[in-house]
Parts: sequence; C-alpha cells; structure tokens
Amino acid sequence: MVSRTLSEIEKVFERSGSRYEIVDYPKRGKKSVDVLVVKGDERFVIRVIDNVSRMQKVEADELKRLAASFSCKPVVISSDNTDEDLPIDKGVPLVHPKTLERRLAGEKFFTIYSKGNIYVRINPKELHRKRLKKEMSLGEVADFLGVTRMSVYEYERGITNKVSIEVAQKLVKLFGEEILGDIFEVPELESVKTKGSNSYRYSISAELAEKGYNVYEYSYSPADVTAVKEGKRMVIVVSEVEEKIENARKIVSMFGGEFYVKQVE
Repeated sequence: MVSRTLSEIEKVFERSGSRYEIVDYPKRGKKSVDVLVVKGDERFVIRVIDNVSRMQKVEADELKRLAASFSCKPVVISSDNTDEDLPIDKGVPLVHPKTLERRLAGEKFFTIYSKGNIYVRINPKELHRKRLKKEMSLGEVADFLGVTRMSVYEYERGITNKVSIEVAQKLVKLFGEEILGDIFEVPELESVKTKGSNSYRYSISAELAEKGYNVYEYSYSPADVTAVKEGKRMVIVVSEVEEKIENARKIVSMFGGEFYVKQVE
C-alpha cells in the first residue's frame, strides 16, 4: 500500500525538479529509507511515514548511517507534523511535506522543536572562524553569552549543535547570522555495527574495517553494508533476493560508488 504522504511528496519532487528514486524494500515492518533525492549539489535520504508514532529509533539510526555514507541529509517526512515552520528533532528533522518543498526551493531552517523547547542550530565551523577573526577567547565569548567556557567549546566542536533562542540571539549579535546552522545537515558518524549481526555480514564488515573503511551495517534497508574510505564508497548486499538487490542498486545509481552482491556460502 502506497503511503498517502509518499504520494504527496512525489508531487513535491516533480514540482521542484528534483531527481528521486523510491526504495520499496522491505515492504513490511521496520524500514530505514523510502526515497533517495538529488537537488542541485544536495542529496537527501528520506523516511516517509504517515503515523510518526510508529517510527522506531533503529530506523532513524539506520537512516543517519546511510546519509553519512553518501554525504546526504537525512529527513523524516510526515503529515503528522502540522507546523510547517517548526521541524521536530527526532534524531533527524521531522518535517511536513510542505516544509520539504520550501527547503528544496532553497529556504533554510534554523529552529527546531525538542522535548518541549525551541532551539536554534549553530554552524560550529563558522562560529569558530568568526571567533578567531575577532580575536576573542573561549572565555570572553562565554562571559558575553552567560554560559561556561566548556559550552562554547562544545558549540565549536559540534558536540552541542543547538542552543537556546536567547543564546542564539547573543551569538548573532556578536558574530552575525552566518553562525546559524541549517537543521538539514550531513551527519558525521564513525563505524557503526548493528547488534546481532549475522556472521557472514560481520566478516565482511570486519575485513573492510581492518582496511581502514568506516563501515555501517543495516537490518532494515536493501543494503546490508555500506563502507567509506577517502571518498571511495561501497554498497554491499548479502542476499540472493532480486528485489532487495535491485533496490540496493538504486543507491549507487543515485549517489555513486561501487556495488557488490555477496552470496552466503
């Protein structure tokens, strides 16, 4: 059954001139990605869900792994979020289909709702650059903001990438709007292996990790393993199921990389 939200955002992609591929594997149960999108020089991996209460953390985590592998921005789309101006933080941005359309048209979003409060995203690299340009110490910025020196350090390192509206206003006053960070961002993740991996998939991941690749495993995606090293990317499927293979191939078709199918011996 085609999601009503998926049908809605397909029209969004067509109106925006975006290239996209629908990923329709697996068809039932948990799933980590529904759509692969390219608009200009930006890439998005999208999970589409009508009832967001059904989405589990493992699905969002796998979506981020795929995004990290191919320098994509992970997004969850649901009509459940009726506020077009305020995405919700679910580990990845949860937005209304019309919000996605506005983003594909070039609009930036800096505020996000999380645990009952509204926060503003910060661009850590730009904040660090601006501070050095003004020749201000971490302590001087901290005193101006009314926070600890460690807090400013964490802002610049990206350890904490969202701040209160009050702190954001002070930062903008001090350094300008360039320090604001778009909530749609490429995640930076180290190698992540899933719990309960099957032994054959684990042996593939272990071999690639030994060769210096960042390795990501999946349980709810057509890909079983993705690996990245110095710009080289791989998608690996451990299966003989043609539908799974063809859907995994779409990832390489959209984002590039090498594609391998491994059969269990």
